[in-house]
Amino acid sequence: MAGQRTALACCFWLALCIPLGASQAAIDEQEPEETCKPCRFVQSASSFGLLVGDEAGPLKLRHIDLLGIESASALPLANPFLTALQLTEDIDSGSRTSSNGGSTSGRMAAVDAISKPTLVSSPGDHRLLMFFAAHACGRDRWGIAAAESSDGSGVTWRGLGMVAESNTTDLHAPSLFQHNGTWYLVPESGRQQQEVQLFRASSFPTAWQPAGVLISEPLSGVQVVQHGGTWWLVGHRRGPGAGGQHHVLCIFSSRSPFGPWSPHPSGNLPSASATTAGALFTWEGRLHRLSRSCRGKACGGLQMSQLHLSADAVAESPVRLDLGPRLWWQPASWDSAGWSHVSVGQRPDGTWLAVVQASQLPSSAAPLSRVLQAASATLRLLSLACIVLLLVSGAARVPALRFWLLKRRWGQLLVAWSAYPPHLKPAKQQSSSSPPAASRPSMLVRLVASGAATGSSLLFPRHRSSGTMGGSAAGQGLPRHSAKAGQSLSSGLNPAAGGGREASCWGRQRSHLPPLRLLLTWLTLVVAVAGTLAAQGVRSVAQPFFVRAQAQAVGGQYSRFTLMVMSYDARLAELQMYTRHYSQCPSVGEILVVWNRGPPPDPSSFQSLVPVRVRAEAVNSMNNRFRPDPDMLFRSVLSLDDDILIPCTTIEAAFARWRRTPQQLLGFYPRLLLPFGGGSMDGSHGGGGPPVYRFEEFVFQQKAYNAILAGAAFMDSATFFPLYFSPATAAARELVDSVFNCDDLLLNYVVANWTAAAAANMSRDAAAAVVPPTQLFRPERRIDASRFSGVGISHHPARFKAAADACLKAFGQIFNGHPLVHRPLEAHYGSPPNCKLWPLDCMYLGD
Repeated sequence: MAGQRTALACCFWLALCIPLGASQAAIDEQEPEETCKPCRFVQSASSFGLLVGDEAGPLKLRHIDLLGIESASALPLANPFLTALQLTEDIDSGSRTSSNGGSTSGRMAAVDAISKPTLVSSPGDHRLLMFFAAHACGRDRWGIAAAESSDGSGVTWRGLGMVAESNTTDLHAPSLFQHNGTWYLVPESGRQQQEVQLFRASSFPTAWQPAGVLISEPLSGVQVVQHGGTWWLVGHRRGPGAGGQHHVLCIFSSRSPFGPWSPHPSGNLPSASATTAGALFTWEGRLHRLSRSCRGKACGGLQMSQLHLSADAVAESPVRLDLGPRLWWQPASWDSAGWSHVSVGQRPDGTWLAVVQASQLPSSAAPLSRVLQAASATLRLLSLACIVLLLVSGAARVPALRFWLLKRRWGQLLVAWSAYPPHLKPAKQQSSSSPPAASRPSMLVRLVASGAATGSSLLFPRHRSSGTMGGSAAGQGLPRHSAKAGQSLSSGLNPAAGGGREASCWGRQRSHLPPLRLLLTWLTLVVAVAGTLAAQGVRSVAQPFFVRAQAQAVGGQYSRFTLMVMSYDARLAELQMYTRHYSQCPSVGEILVVWNRGPPPDPSSFQSLVPVRVRAEAVNSMNNRFRPDPDMLFRSVLSLDDDILIPCTTIEAAFARWRRTPQQLLGFYPRLLLPFGGGSMDGSHGGGGPPVYRFEEFVFQQKAYNAILAGAAFMDSATFFPLYFSPATAAARELVDSVFNCDDLLLNYVVANWTAAAAANMSRDAAAAVVPPTQLFRPERRIDASRFSGVGISHHPARFKAAADACLKAFGQIFNGHPLVHRPLEAHYGSPPNCKLWPLDCMYLGD
């Protein structure tokens, strides 16, 4: 889905580069040239996250993910709050206008990378502004872009486009200061900059003009601030720093923000972390600096220090910045490669917040994928070697090719391996003494002749005759130039060839059999081809599990969910595999284990990349799954059994789809619950009566469904868990406990009843817009391992169905009917699952 949006965005901006009229052909010479290069969005590119504190100060900040801030499509909001892809997708062709009628946008351009954010707030302005470096695709150059949070919360942002660009160099790392009511911007100018440029706002914040050179020094990360009645310029440059760093901290002072600048008398400060990692800010009258310690391309973590500046001394003292523990370690997390830049600021209401720049670790193939790929490549090479040997063996039957092979040493070796001459009748020995050394055959020829005992006739074909096989007949089978050599070899190396009658018969029988080596070659080829096909098949089925899933934004916002599983002591092994796999999904915020029976496991014993919490239950009940839990970190919940294996790519896509209509149950296991013999549950279409339970094959036979099993479904815990445990459903919960089944069916009735009640209190038009209570999502792969576990309630289908039928009948009485909504299967749903893999359940093993 993200790839399609990327392609559409690139096509859109390429289309804009086509001249639409003569007026567009006249381009200002001062405007940078448009190249219309396509955007290249990289998964490991930087994105921005938000940390929020309180009015007490900026030293304790927490992820927005944990604050419970919600929107219509995010329950709750999660980082990152801004990416290059979102900025490009949000761009429209019209100009944007502020409430007072002025333009609030710079040059709207597609960007494929962003970095180095700086927060800016102005007294009396309710907005919160952010400036950052952005790579404009069309011009293939870095410039300065801006975004605004119109309500000042810093939670939602709107891009303002490119606001400052240069025709000759890239602009990075903006910092801003205000002087006499005018805003000034100081960017970095390329990697080899020998001077620091200055821009002045002609229309803040969207239009900036060059204002000259601020200082002629090769500085980076320059910050200009007024402190103690003096203007200070702080930056870093390359050089031998403290502790082996490659940067040194440089400080200049002046009476004016425009210079002239004088280096501090104490020289370069031997800072423990000289590289600038954020804008200077003032808190409680003291100047604070954000920095990193860099050695080559490797940099340490973010550090905060208090910077003490005076006319004759400079000093730094470390300050502890509490950003909370790191909770999520997924490789696909937006900040898995760490934080590289942070900007601290204040909202208009006085609360502190920070914007952090982070990036994702580069993608790498899964270990199992590499093993399967290596096995497939090895088997293919083995197959190729077998085919070559078999082709050479066949070529040895053709005289011309045989002659050509025997003229080459490597060909002789191949022929010697694959084919051997027949029995040759030995010539009479003239003498019992050994022949002279000069008349002895070469080792290679003796090697070929030594195969005569196998009876092969591939290299030297036999000529049939009415007599018995003798020396003359064998000689006719040889090339003329080697007939005598063959006879001498036969007599010299196989003196028993002309022995008794039994040996001659055995030789004739073996001469019609292929050599054992060729049989082994054929067998090896069959095994190699079968192994290659098997490895390819396994890799094809397992491929979606090897793909690194990416979190998907909905309406430009990300979110997280709680993964909830109900388990007990007999399923601990399945639970370990479960947490290892699903904790890699980037939108999983926590794993909640509802522990029904036995001593609860230690949460730290699970190999999980996200926090694991074990909630031990006093009573073993299927209802425990939907018990309201105030300690749950996230309102969005995926209830997923521990014996179901689904790729993270499917989980992320389903989560994004559910976020658009969170009042639904969205899942992967559909059911169609109809009265026996068909018809509707109210009798309006024949049949009537309570529905009966049918398995998944019935859904695809009828191409319809009206229930989603809650053992693999997304749901809104804040809405439906209290309804499940309300007094109105007490009798239904007692039935679930008595049969130890039907909890997922009861949740379907709860959701459907809530939807029907909500629609009943609306107008006709509003009720028609209410979404159905269930939504089926087709998984890319879905493997049900319940039949392998040896434990569970689904091992006896007949007993399971009888209990479900009894529950459905009772639920109809408790809810005064059956509120389940019949839905047709979507036309573009795709192929149904494979339900013929006995004794397995229905599985999705292909697209």
